[in-house]
Amino acid sequence: MKKTNLKIIGVSVAVFVSAVLIFNGLNFSGLINKTDVKAAATDNVAGYAWSENIGWLSFNCANTSCATSNYGVNLNLGTWNLSGYAWSENIGWVSFNAVDVAGCPAGTCQPRYNSGTGEFLGWAKALANGGGWDGWISLNCLNSGVCATSNYKVSLSGNNFIGYAWGGDVAGWIKFNPAFG
Repeated sequence: MKKTNLKIIGVSVAVFVSAVLIFNGLNFSGLINKTDVKAAATDNVAGYAWSENIGWLSFNCANTSCATSNYGVNLNLGTWNLSGYAWSENIGWVSFNAVDVAGCPAGTCQPRYNSGTGEFLGWAKALANGGGWDGWISLNCLNSGVCATSNYKVSLSGNNFIGYAWGGDVAGWIKFNPAFG
């Protein structure tokens, strides 16, 4: 092959690889800029949490579209209880409802905000229960008394949920204020 043909092939490959990288960067930028999980004035929680294991967890259908499925998680400003459903493409429905979290592994079952400490206590539960996982997601290390070895919690900073929940080996750490996924 002539040197000219090798240069043309080399430049063509470099342009193609650059185009693919640029396209993927633009294509995935929508995934990276997800909204943090927030409590709105109407008591309705919106936004996303992120887990390396299960991906995005959506707290309100308004994040995308409520046409297919109308869901959301609510923070009742009178009782401070969380209720409703969040959605994950990978683990399905996650319930914050008292009836679904009754019989939790330990501690306070009902997911609830403590305005004195600024922290949430209680549990959420993935309803699919697939792959041998029981679906439990702990919102605070106090639930199971593991704070000495793993000090995690979900709390509020203004209207923003911050911190981590623990979903066992399947869901892993769930970050409530993700900068990116």
